[in-house]
Amino acid sequence: MSIEIDIRIDADEFAFGQVFQTMSALRIEFDRIVPTGREDEFLPFVWVAGTQTTPDPEGIEEAFASSDDIAEFELLTIVEEKRLYRLQWQPSGTSLLDGVRQTKGTIIEGFGEHGIWTLRLRFGTQADLSRFDNYCQNHEIQFALDKLRDVYPPDVFRLGLTPEQLEAIRTAYNQGYYEIPRKASQKDISRLLGISHQAASERLRRANKKIIERSMGPLIDGETEDE
Repeated sequence: MSIEIDIRIDADEFAFGQVFQTMSALRIEFDRIVPTGREDEFLPFVWVAGTQTTPDPEGIEEAFASSDDIAEFELLTIVEEKRLYRLQWQPSGTSLLDGVRQTKGTIIEGFGEHGIWTLRLRFGTQADLSRFDNYCQNHEIQFALDKLRDVYPPDVFRLGLTPEQLEAIRTAYNQGYYEIPRKASQKDISRLLGISHQAASERLRRANKKIIERSMGPLIDGETEDE
């Protein structure tokens, strides 16, 4: 299960954002970021739009040309007052982008305005997110965490499980609760979940009941009421 975090970071803490410090009144939006064949390269696509204080975004190309981190840039299209650029990004030294790459993360979306960048990052596992956090701490990259959420696969919603029920099922399965013989008891599961033995038992029963009803409904005779 993937995990997404929303963070805010100052432009001077974000190597990519440093490019826009001289044009901080512009609004910059990531369209997408694509890793290239080389491990140290990114290919970002960004929209650059003027604001009331800086109506003309054309001067951003001077910042691109003077940046040591941008090898090439290309204007792809202009839609109304927004410009779409493709950049060949080669960050020099450690950076948040490098931390995302090293920990198998992805920038889902992001925008920068008035010297602050807001980013949504996705990581494949909790371990990847922990490695990203360690990378930032080790390299003194500071950011504000606004939100953390699990990204559930479609089948979770099809089965009707709540996030708490999914957590209980996943914990029980990973701890060997469903194996024969059992490697973990309900007491072990309740301790890991931080809830009472009774609450863990009821949560597992409700989750198992939903899975059976949703996946084997046509094979089950009669109807049962939710507990």
